[in-house]
Amino acid sequence: MPKSNERQKKPGLLSRETGLYLAIVGGVLIGLVAIYLVWSNLSSGPSEKTVKIIKKSERISTGVIEYLDGLPQTESARLRGFFEKAYSRYQMGEYAEAIDHFNLCLQLRTQDDERAALLILNGN
Repeated sequence: MPKSNERQKKPGLLSRETGLYLAIVGGVLIGLVAIYLVWSNLSSGPSEKTVKIIKKSERISTGVIEYLDGLPQTESARLRGFFEKAYSRYQMGEYAEAIDHFNLCLQLRTQDDERAALLILNGN
């Protein structure tokens, strides 16, 4: 018969201290693996798949035809000014600003052919 002041061992696979130790070690290992994965992704350049997509999109975008239909020679000086700002932004790749200026052009009283050209440019 066990003495009353002796601790009786509870049945189980691991003691409480061993389980705590394993949880800490596991957490540290997971943290190190996460740091390694993040670091390896940051230090490497873009993947081959990303480079292929970029090259393909550059090939596709060079085939865009710009339909101006006389907009640079329009009689309205105000429309011509907005158009020149919009088109220069478009050529520089500042598409959000270009769209804003193209929309300003559309708000002016434009002829149907000028309106069509602006809508096409806005979509490109």
